Amino acid sequence: MTRRLPPAGPLRHKTRQRPLPPALLIVCEGKTEERLLKGLRSHWRIPAARVVVTGQAGDPWALVEQACLLSKAYRRSEVETWVVFDRDEHPRWAEAVQRARDLGFHLALSNPCIELWGLLLHRDQTAWIHRHDAQKALAQVHPGYHHDKSPWFDLPTVLAGLEAAEARAELLARRAIEAGDPLGNPTTSFHHLVARMREVASA
Repeated sequence: MTRRLPPAGPLRHKTRQRPLPPALLIVCEGKTEERLLKGLRSHWRIPAARVVVTGQAGDPWALVEQACLLSKAYRRSEVETWVVFDRDEHPRWAEAVQRARDLGFHLALSNPCIELWGLLLHRDQTAWIHRHDAQKALAQVHPGYHHDKSPWFDLPTVLAGLEAAEARAELLARRAIEAGDPLGNPTTSFHHLVARMREVASA
């Protein structure tokens, strides 16, 4: 007796689920910022897929263009893109800032350099300062930091000084706006990115 097979059901095609976009896509100029942000991400137990951090993207103009390419992997409304870079002596600084704004990116800028934000963890810095002087000053107050030998931030020291750094950075921002140069020396908006990461961590 021939055994009859049950009628074939409708074919079901497996649909590949599109991975969820990260909450934040952060593109950094250098290794110092990248390592710090990854340290904060780990401390706050934020999944790496939720906050993507990439570094060593080169000068500000190249960095913004790289961020543009990376962000195209997602719909613009799905991912919040941040660019992190210093003023230093970059010749296309103003162009890079405007390009980032035109693309709708968020800015975490430091003038003259990220070491200014590091100094604000410890003390006020209201006078104009050269980046080399900021690096030397930070080496005197921040455990283990040396611009050439060990350009890293000490995470426990950072965590202890976050609120003080934010207050000092906000004061610098108000003074810069009153002086007619919102991105002038000394200013930093790095604390805005740190605060945004904390929001993601608590969401």
